[in-house]
Amino acid sequence: MKTSEFIRKVEMLGVTTVEKDKTMLHIKRHGIEAANVSLEKTSYFQICGKLPRRLLNLIVDYAVTDISERDDD
Repeated sequence: MKTSEFIRKVEMLGVTTVEKDKTMLHIKRHGIEAANVSLEKTSYFQICGKLPRRLLNLIVDYAVTDISERDDD
């Protein structure tokens, strides 16, 4: 899954936003950090609490995508 596609899908969930820096995507729900996903390592992510299943599935799908297949920027 491309990074831009992941961000679009996550933000369509309504109360969820994504902030991007050089190495990580920071996923926030209601303004509180809910998860982080590495932009440099495959399958490297952190969940910071309970998430809706749909959001969790999106995070896992993106996290296991090979780095070379994510880049679209």
